[in-house]
Amino acid sequence: MSFKTISITLPETMIRKIDEMLLEKGFASRSDFFRHLVRMWFTDTINNPPAKNENPPPEEIDLEYGIPLEVIEKIKEKAKLLI
Repeated sequence: MSFKTISITLPETMIRKIDEMLLEKGFASRSDFFRHLVRMWFTDTINNPPAKNENPPPEEIDLEYGIPLEVIEKIKEKAKLLI
């Protein structure tokens, strides 16, 4: 099997979390981790194709964490109640 190199840019917070998972799950490298994620994604997508318009448009998602902004706003409101 022939491999090609790709490059991605991620926020530092995501990289730290990825590195923590590498240690927890025993991945040999970041490359192994991402290959595993891609395999899982392909398997899931083939077995469960996404419905049209299932995901919110990108402008409604926090790009650092991939969380819908609506969810973030609800969390902020609940956090205010705790203060």
